[in-house]
Amino acid sequence: MDNPVLAAPVVAVFGLVVPFVVSLLKARSAPTWLGQAVAIVVSIAAGAASVAVTGGFGDASVAEVLGASGAVFAIAQTAYRLWFAATPLNASLEAIVFGSPATGPSLAVVLAGAATVLALGP
Repeated sequence: MDNPVLAAPVVAVFGLVVPFVVSLLKARSAPTWLGQAVAIVVSIAAGAASVAVTGGFGDASVAEVLGASGAVFAIAQTAYRLWFAATPLNASLEAIVFGSPATGPSLAVVLAGAATVLALGP
């Protein structure tokens, strides 16, 4: 990271955004290990993005990306456990893609059905 002064705030912002993204990408009924796997993948992507924002990949090392990813993951897990998990927004985001039994088919099911119809043709 070329700009260490900017690095900490950028990593912190990415860390606070990750719980929203993870909740959007996982279902409420998903196993804990799957939620953690999604959180790790999103944190690695956010860590790489933070390195890109603060100095680019030109001279960035794998250690810098992994360090930023680890920091993003730690911040995201802390924010999720201490605050975000118990909010109605978390439940709403989890239901957007995969839906919930009470709300009927989710956006993912509707889109998959539409894609199947388009692929098969009339």
